Amino acid sequence: NDQTPLLLFDEPTAGLDPVACTRIEDLIVRTTDVAQAGSVVVSHVHSTIERTAEQVVLLEKIAADSGRGIEEASAALDAVCSPIAADAGAQSELSKLSALWLTSKKRTADGAMLLATFDTARQVGPYWSTRVTIDGPEPRTVAVISRVEPQVDPGARVLVMGVLFDGDVVWASDVRPVEQPEKKAAPVEDLF
Repeated sequence: NDQTPLLLFDEPTAGLDPVACTRIEDLIVRTTDVAQAGSVVVSHVHSTIERTAEQVVLLEKIAADSGRGIEEASAALDAVCSPIAADAGAQSELSKLSALWLTSKKRTADGAMLLATFDTARQVGPYWSTRVTIDGPEPRTVAVISRVEPQVDPGARVLVMGVLFDGDVVWASDVRPVEQPEKKAAPVEDLF
């Protein structure tokens, strides 16, 4: 079988103190290395999301240095991003967190997953320079640099996963559209 195994971890650090969280995160990384697998960690713990984003960018860097595409990293991100795309509550929380990530001076890491509105993109050499807007009390425009052209229209909601640089710049390994969850109409019997 030529496919890399994929390990899935659903909230592995839920309810743990920060020291235990770090140990579990390190154990996940070691287990993934020993199994020669990829891993997907679903978490609402900010430090876990930060580390995951940084690991994805590292995968993208390794792919770029070796002249390969980033398809493997993008495929693994599908499993991370799909639950967020399907959950309006998760999108709401990530929207709040996105604004905080940009302004926090106490970030423990530079990895981030941001929910934003896509503005424009243009090719600059082999890279794409994209502008997105992060919602918040004071909306902020962020420059996103990536190797892959974002496949979205202006005004679309996007997830950006990457590493924050000083200022409002992100080196992104992934910019993908977020399908807005459809609001289901209440059944007729619930209206009366």
